[in-house]
Formats: sequence, structure tokens, C-alpha cells
Amino acid sequence: MKLPTILLSLISAAGLAHGQSIGINFTNNVGGTLAPAASAGVVAQSNWNNVGATTATDLIDSLGSTTTVDLAVSNAFNIWGTGAGTATPDEQLMTQAFQWGSAAGGGGRVATFTFSQIAYPTYDVYVYSPLAISYPAIQQSVKVGSTTYWLGGTAGAAAAPFAGPGDYRQSTATTRSAAVLQHPANYVVFSGLSGASFAMQVESAILGRIAGVQIVSVSPVPEPGTWALMLAGLGVVAFVSRRKKAKATAPA
Repeated sequence: MKLPTILLSLISAAGLAHGQSIGINFTNNVGGTLAPAASAGVVAQSNWNNVGATTATDLIDSLGSTTTVDLAVSNAFNIWGTGAGTATPDEQLMTQAFQWGSAAGGGGRVATFTFSQIAYPTYDVYVYSPLAISYPAIQQSVKVGSTTYWLGGTAGAAAAPFAGPGDYRQSTATTRSAAVLQHPANYVVFSGLSGASFAMQVESAILGRIAGVQIVSVSPVPEPGTWALMLAGLGVVAFVSRRKKAKATAPA
């Protein structure tokens, strides 16, 4: 195998790391507050932002660094919580949520979560809903841009307890009827977004709840080990190249 081919193979083996992520955990009490070192989410990260107000500015990322990202929430008027959620960080994430409407009826409105000043060129958005845990018969839609996903079951649907990472279930349903078939899904993903801002609209005819949101950069960034391997490989290539030139110019 030629040296440049070997170098490329080694770099490929070292891999590329995804960029950082920004996690928002909706909570207003100690039971659902994630500690900085706590790791949670489908894309596991630490340094979650614990948000219990309708606005938050300069959110931190998964490294604990301050970003320019801001959040504004409209029509989600309070924080719901089970009072549990101390067993695992993932359970803490999923047992409290921004809430609007009422289980007795009278919801029927859209809550909007607007994120702005996002610096990631391309990113995925993960949206977590605890309805399958508490009100499995209630359905809600989550819309970003022109894409809408549905979560929720139907009358008589069984609640789905949540204890840890193995209990995350994604919904890819784009209709109410499809959501029933995917119950008890508890999160959706909007992939390949770009732009400095996006608005997420969540609608339920009765009761709406969103437990958290992750903005995950998908622009590949070389890991430190990759850079080191690349530099070492380039050094070897330069050394071999010099030796070949020296042999070619040496007197016979």
C-alpha cells in the first residue's frame, strides 16, 4: 500500500467528531434540575441549561462554554413536574416540562419556542415530550419549518414509565394515526437544519408538554488525535520524499 493511501486510512480510522450541542432542560425545582456533570439525552451531553422561565439568554453548550443562543417561549405558561426524577439524569430530564392547556380540556393552542443567534452551520434538533409517561392518550404535534411530527396514543393507551437511556423512543409519525402506532414515543428529531434561528411550534387540543430540547451540531470537527495523526503522517511523507530526492541526485 502506498504511503499516501496509508495516511488517509489512518486519518479515516481516527474519525471525525461532531461539534458541540446545547441542551435545554425545562424545570423549576431541585428534583428536575440537572447538575453540570450530569449526562442525559439521546445524544448524551453534560452542562444542560436548566430553564424555568419563558426567556433565556446566552445558553451554555456541552463543554460549559457560553454561547450567543437565546430562547423565547410563548403560550407555555407553567412548569409541570411529577416530583420524581432523581434516579437518573435522563429521568430528571423527562419528568418535568413546560406545559399549557389542561388534561380536563381547554387547551387547543400553539406554544412557540424560538431559538436565535445559533452559530452552528448545520444542526439537528431533538425535542423531548413526557406525555407518554403521564397522559398517554393525549396527542400533540411538533413543527419546525415545513416538517411536522406527531406524538401520543389513543383512548386506553398505557402509560410508559421512564427510567433511563434505554427508554427513549423516537416518533417519525407525520400524522395522528401514525403516532398511535408508534406509541409510546417520547421524542422527535429535525435533521439537517441551518440558519441562525428557528421557531418550534407545539400544538395540542388538550394538554401540551415539552420536557427539553437539544441543538446538536452536525458539522464534523477533527478530534485532537486526528490532527496529531495528520501532522505525524505528513512528517513521514515529507521524510520519505526527501530520501527519494536524495537518492535520485546521488552520484552513481
